[in-house]
Amino acid sequence: MEYSVCSDVRNDPQYSILADFSIKPSREQEVLLITALSEGKIFLEKSGEIALHILRKVPGAIMYIRARFSHIFIDEYQDCGEIQHNIFLQLVNAGLVGVAVGDINQAIFGFANRFPKYLIQLIGNSEFKHFELNKNHRCHPSIHCVFLVHRNLFQRIRGYFLLMCREEKLKLLKKLISIWIA
Repeated sequence: MEYSVCSDVRNDPQYSILADFSIKPSREQEVLLITALSEGKIFLEKSGEIALHILRKVPGAIMYIRARFSHIFIDEYQDCGEIQHNIFLQLVNAGLVGVAVGDINQAIFGFANRFPKYLIQLIGNSEFKHFELNKNHRCHPSIHCVFLVHRNLFQRIRGYFLLMCREEKLKLLKKLISIWIA
């Protein structure tokens, strides 16, 4: 069977009830989901919720994943949402070795209700081992030195920077760059 990805479940009158598909779907939604999948329809905006539901309800799905994979690696974990976090935990609880890499100070998807709280939960979970990387490998040492020298300034303006308009951000960036190259 060939599957087709449907971008908006609300545009399909037969399946629009799946728009409210959540971690705990109704029986009607479960039946409708099975029908949609048997017809080859995958609804993109609900793919995470559906994947988690399948992992929880279909034992063969976990068995298949465990037979194929021994590890799950997720980079930028600070930007994971609740569904992604629950899928990760479901796979780890099924026996896969889970590796979550992230930086709680680098979260950028708050507008989509994705916060570093799930990474922080893993850090505080005794089932996971926390490693800190304290050597910078991402940029030239001179850039890192500027950050270290001006860390307090960067931390003070961080919240303000998110609220600034584009022109104000550009002015501030020019000022920070001029401090750096001075």
